Amino acid sequence: MNVIHVHRDSVSLEYHMEVAGPLFAPFAPLIHLLSIDVYGRPADAVVEQLHHKARSLGGATVQVHPLHSGFVRLA
Repeated sequence: MNVIHVHRDSVSLEYHMEVAGPLFAPFAPLIHLLSIDVYGRPADAVVEQLHHKARSLGGATVQVHPLHSGFVRLA
């Protein structure tokens, strides 16, 4: 299963994790998370929260990717 969250900024993601995070604790034994990919630059506190989530749900990797813009023309 893939889950995609779209947040307007780091504050929105931080709020989501603060409010929703504790609600998912009972489901933790049922989940084996493989990876978390973040596009953009969240606050350091959010990145640490994501690392904690990754550790608690199976030792997933966390990767933060910088924003990119533009396009590529295919030949």
